[in-house]
Amino acid sequence: MASLNEMLWDRVNSLPEPARRLLETGAIAGHPVRQADAFDATGVSRDGHDALGVLRMANMIHVGGESLRDEIQVFDERVRRTVASHVTLKDAAECHQRLAAALEASGRADPAPI
Repeated sequence: MASLNEMLWDRVNSLPEPARRLLETGAIAGHPVRQADAFDATGVSRDGHDALGVLRMANMIHVGGESLRDEIQVFDERVRRTVASHVTLKDAAECHQRLAAALEASGRADPAPI
């Protein structure tokens, strides 16, 4: 019998690529991220509401609204930990770099949570 973590990871792997990248970014960030910054950090188009919709329907993220200024956050700590545990250290470091670059470019960089 598969564990809950294995079942969650199977669901994550079945997501479309843009949705999975947004989820991984949220999981690695570990805190709410503005949609615009998440889109920029992942390379997902800023009109990537389809990817957000997929994640919302899968109960994987919480979205604060439809604006690019609104934040997204991984819905549950177990989901966040499961996703983060499957990201390699190299990929996690690259994700942090892309997120930091997106935040810096936005003018809202706060180095403390990064």
